Amino acid sequence: MEIKLLKTDIKSNMIPKVLIFTGEEQALAKQYIESISSTLNKYAKYYDSADAVLVETSTNLREDFLYIILNDNNILKNPRYIEGLSKTNRNVIIYFTNKLDETFVKNNKELIVDFKKLDKYTLLAYITKKLSDNKIVIEQEDLLKLIDYCDYDLGICLNELDKIICLGQSNSTNLLEYMYNHDFPDYRKLDTMKVAQKILNRDKSAYTDVTKLNDSVITILTILYNQARYMLTTTNNNYY
Repeated sequence: MEIKLLKTDIKSNMIPKVLIFTGEEQALAKQYIESISSTLNKYAKYYDSADAVLVETSTNLREDFLYIILNDNNILKNPRYIEGLSKTNRNVIIYFTNKLDETFVKNNKELIVDFKKLDKYTLLAYITKKLSDNKIVIEQEDLLKLIDYCDYDLGICLNELDKIICLGQSNSTNLLEYMYNHDFPDYRKLDTMKVAQKILNRDKSAYTDVTKLNDSVITILTILYNQARYMLTTTNNNYY
């Protein structure tokens, strides 16, 4: 199911009883869960297994919730879970933060909403609206820089914006520029191969980059060794 179609279903209050959420953009998925909860006027209740939901819905006939099942891999292995959850006639969202099996996706494509990472200008529209709602103005150039530093992640962008919003300055461009110049966190993922190349090129910025790498020390040293060994054999330069 396309996100646009889900948005239409929410606006018309024609929300499917069972939905499957997946994808990288977890902050956006959370927004849609909150929107569905508000539209249905049902409290979102979280579970780690479909079995717990099936038991509760069969015994608790009076209370009703928006049931959220997180990362229950048993659902991926047994198609009867989807059938069983559909028969409860309750609103259920099955949420997987990990990548789904192709067969599962093929069999349930009508129920699956994939929250893919948003592009630069869609993110810009989201954060501009949030700032507008709070009567705050920031230059577009600075917002695009924010998006880049936050590695195009909506959740991280919104968290960083909250720091600005809480100060309540109507024109916050100077504030954001001040933050950039004073240890603004850089969430961008770095490529270990490129950092190793920087070291071989005697680029001093590699000293900062290496502290941000997610790879293990052994992996980093192995890549650096292999690149240095290759350069040594091809150039005969003792530096390598």
